[in-house]
Amino acid sequence: MATRHPLHDYSGGGYFITFNIQDRIPVLGAIEGRSFALSRNGAVVIEAWQELPKRFPGVVTDCIQLMPDHVHCIIIISSVTESGEQVKEIARLGKVMNWFKGWSARQINLRLALTGKRFWQPGYNDRVIRNERELLMFRRYIINNPASYSLAHGSSGA
Repeated sequence: MATRHPLHDYSGGGYFITFNIQDRIPVLGAIEGRSFALSRNGAVVIEAWQELPKRFPGVVTDCIQLMPDHVHCIIIISSVTESGEQVKEIARLGKVMNWFKGWSARQINLRLALTGKRFWQPGYNDRVIRNERELLMFRRYIINNPASYSLAHGSSGA
């Protein structure tokens, strides 16, 4: 479950988020060398990612990296859309993540003809991004994650 900071309302700002596949089963793709090869399941997650700004005006999908059994991403929640329009209802991070994980899980379970099976582990880990330096640090971490995984687990990623 996500750790909530008692003084933060989660309806604005940037967030570094990590969430996992149930039982950490590697179904989103594979590490090949120092990069990530997306599976069909992973493609569904990317589709959900691309839908977030349409579903939640004011949500900016900054960057994402799928790994075989988990996802790292940065989401920025704002009171204005990318085109500068004022948002009528500012999304809260919990609502955004519930939709994202729920929609992608339903699509993947339909594709795999699974019913009643949990796709994602409950909850997610988030970190409030406090400044530009942290934003750049998290972006680098996300982008370099496949290469780091490859180095830690051997060149094949196995």
